[in-house]
Amino acid sequence: MITNTKPLKIKSEAKQKLINHITSHEKIYKIEEYDPENEKILMQPILIEDAFKPIKDEEVIFNLFSRMSKEADYATSSFYRVYIDGKLSPKDEFNFINSKPITDESLKQYFERVSNKKKFAVVINGAEQWSDDLAKFTKNIFEPVVEEMGYDASTIECTLFIGNYGYTPFGIHVDDPFTQVVHFHLGPSEKEMTLFEPDFFHRINGPTKNCFEPEKIISKGETFNISPGDIFLLPPHYYHIGNTPNFSVGIAIAISKYPKKNIAKHILDYSFNEEIEGSSIEEIISNKKNIESSISKFIEDNHKKYVVMQKSRGGLRYSYKSES
Repeated sequence: MITNTKPLKIKSEAKQKLINHITSHEKIYKIEEYDPENEKILMQPILIEDAFKPIKDEEVIFNLFSRMSKEADYATSSFYRVYIDGKLSPKDEFNFINSKPITDESLKQYFERVSNKKKFAVVINGAEQWSDDLAKFTKNIFEPVVEEMGYDASTIECTLFIGNYGYTPFGIHVDDPFTQVVHFHLGPSEKEMTLFEPDFFHRINGPTKNCFEPEKIISKGETFNISPGDIFLLPPHYYHIGNTPNFSVGIAIAISKYPKKNIAKHILDYSFNEEIEGSSIEEIISNKKNIESSISKFIEDNHKKYVVMQKSRGGLRYSYKSES
């Protein structure tokens, strides 16, 4: 899919259109205090057709699975899910992650074999941890956006969607209000994404935040047909569901920006984790430097460290883990 020698190359006009769409919406929030939970400002979805030429280098995915298999317990704890016939299947998580491709087996053939030709979905969050190619791709495309939003206020994360699962297994749903997701559809098959504005969704579905029978209301949403090589931006607040009836691979880049209260929590968590690492509570309490330092100075210093750390990895939520 993506290699060091033949990277996934986004057409310059498509990239500029995408970045302009994101940053122009970002400027709206600068007028008022950023509070997307309580003050929704809807961003328009955008489909950019023929934005890149998909490269069929399946070694990137195979290598990613090989890297993940070395940290299977960590990966399956929260980053990696497998659905078989629409149902979450922890048993198959280990089967998929530990299986090896046969010589000359394509990615599609591999997944058909491992899934016993059933309908399946593989979702890998934080994929940038296990693929230097995906980490570089994510960073190179969206680092200007993170710089605009602020390294202390935003993160980017790469998720892989692989399968022939039909409708998204978790039904029509809404993501957190801080996140927009940019889908790079590699194919080889097409997919659909159907969106509902939040107020309209609740009028037709009631107060619940999920709909597990999408066929009942799908015709009332706005459906985008996404072909291989297309980019689709899914804004925050929209209820949505994908439909991938035939085998496809998609890269989804989540760009999250947080309000000040969330930033403060991130910095505090980072500060205390840094301070506690390698020290006992007694050592921290008795440390003369900590007693003499004010809380505000302590947080300020660690805020600077946090920004430097985030900037050094281009805003990635999870830094790439090089093999030892």
